[in-house]
Amino acid sequence: MMPLNTLSIVKRFQALPQRLLPRLVYQNFNNVVALKNSNVPLTVPIDVSTLELASETDHKLDTTANLLWSYLYLLSKSKVNPLQRIPISPLADNFFTLSHIFNIFLTRETYGEQSRIYGAVIHGDMFSHPFDPTLQKEILRTTAHTTTRARKQFSNAHFEGLVRIHTAFTRYLKNHANQGARQLAQNLDQHPLLERVQKTSSSTDSFDLPTDHINHESGQTWSAHSQFTEDNSLGMPTDQYVVHGYPVDMIKPAWRYLLQMVFHQYAGGRPVFEILADFRLMAEFLINPFQNETAATLNLLTSCLAMTMNEYPILFRDRTIKEQSFNQLAKPSLLTARLFNGSEKVAQLATETLSLPALTQLAYPKTDATEPLFTVTLITRNTLLEQTLSSMMQKYFDSLNSEINQLLKQK
Repeated sequence: MMPLNTLSIVKRFQALPQRLLPRLVYQNFNNVVALKNSNVPLTVPIDVSTLELASETDHKLDTTANLLWSYLYLLSKSKVNPLQRIPISPLADNFFTLSHIFNIFLTRETYGEQSRIYGAVIHGDMFSHPFDPTLQKEILRTTAHTTTRARKQFSNAHFEGLVRIHTAFTRYLKNHANQGARQLAQNLDQHPLLERVQKTSSSTDSFDLPTDHINHESGQTWSAHSQFTEDNSLGMPTDQYVVHGYPVDMIKPAWRYLLQMVFHQYAGGRPVFEILADFRLMAEFLINPFQNETAATLNLLTSCLAMTMNEYPILFRDRTIKEQSFNQLAKPSLLTARLFNGSEKVAQLATETLSLPALTQLAYPKTDATEPLFTVTLITRNTLLEQTLSSMMQKYFDSLNSEINQLLKQK
């Protein structure tokens, strides 16, 4: 059992500036938002009600409302006991479904692509019935997942970070009451976490090397039980270290149990942002559950997990730098601080009485000693566009506000 104070969560959500919501779902929202007629001069008087948003902007507002409504609906389906505690397994199962919903809507970019699934996901009772297996096949990863690092850029600290998150997960599985979890731990016990391979062509410097440029025949592998020694004197300068994600047939149970582990650790008193940092590392390096783009899905899911664990959602930078995730693997405290700072920034914006500024500064540590500030866009500088957005949000967020009011009445 874990604590779940739905009333507190909903009140905190209600306090969020409505204009901030699409930015919490889409990191680049304010950088790409536009009017249908982008040539409207700011100096000419115009009736704002006649302006239309560009289709992509309109679509993103609609999707934002649907996704956040889905989270609130999850809360309404989560039944707590008189002590405001809830069983972990059903809550994790609901988040498992929620992650599928997020990924579907964030990877379908038009209304037409979403129409086939809209009714089943939004209007169906998605947390009371099994998720459509046909849709699930379109969502979960069906191919091998690897992340690569140049040999001279991979260290003992990277390997130890990899072993740490893998070992914590398999230890949780081994102690689980469910036989399926214990079997999964056994299946993952000897998983080859790391492989050193030769790059047979210099035609690409990409971190995600095409398979035809890698010679796997001479590869050396390490599991969590192996002794890894950093030795840059051996092998060719172009050698790569390849981190292997879990096998495809283990993604579904691993993803479900990882969500259980998150709530189990929260119930045990571990700090929330340490939990979320390890959750992200596991999701990005070892499980990588989704076949299509995952960053936006994981960002929104991380925010919803944070809210469920009585924190504010997380404001991320306008853009991500993929290669830096290896630094977070070696120093998870950096990721912990980044997530904490993003949540604290949202808390600050939610409690201020002034309207949102166009820009804000977000502390984003890159080393243990430095904490540079990154500029994050909160709104555009186009007055007409902002007025139009405000009008459209009233329409799209009506169902969201209704769900909030329903939850406040129930609790």
